[in-house]
Amino acid sequence: MGDLLLGNVPALSEPTVVARVYAVLPAAGAWDSDPLVEFPVAEFAYAMFYVTYERAVAGGIIDVQVQLSPYATDALAPAATRVWFDPVEIELSVGAGGTPYTDLTQTAFWQFDSEAARDVFYIGPIDLSHYGAERMRVRARESGDDQNPGTAEIVVKLSI
Repeated sequence: MGDLLLGNVPALSEPTVVARVYAVLPAAGAWDSDPLVEFPVAEFAYAMFYVTYERAVAGGIIDVQVQLSPYATDALAPAATRVWFDPVEIELSVGAGGTPYTDLTQTAFWQFDSEAARDVFYIGPIDLSHYGAERMRVRARESGDDQNPGTAEIVVKLSI
């Protein structure tokens, strides 16, 4: 999601949301199965993420992923339609003019390799203004020693 990161945005003085309460990450490298906190983002242009990660053992690594929904509620989605979508990272292939090229895409997330027993770091801001998203949720997983998951909290600061 590197293409979403911005260097110069207005002060983030709008609401703060606890997107993931301080709790143990799922075991076996699984993502949070159904993040409990989802929140509206339609009126906001930017989101900044503040993460607290406490590893359980040396070698702990946390992955964080933002999911967006184009629907204000699940009920507004057409029947049998997915309501949550994962971001992708796009890598442009090198090509010569006048020849076809392939864009390589992959589901994207942020990965943080712990530096201490307890780390605090931020991600972003990401620009929400051109996605048409109505809601956001954030999920996480342990990807270091996934049999000994760490504990994490994620706070999101929204801005217009």
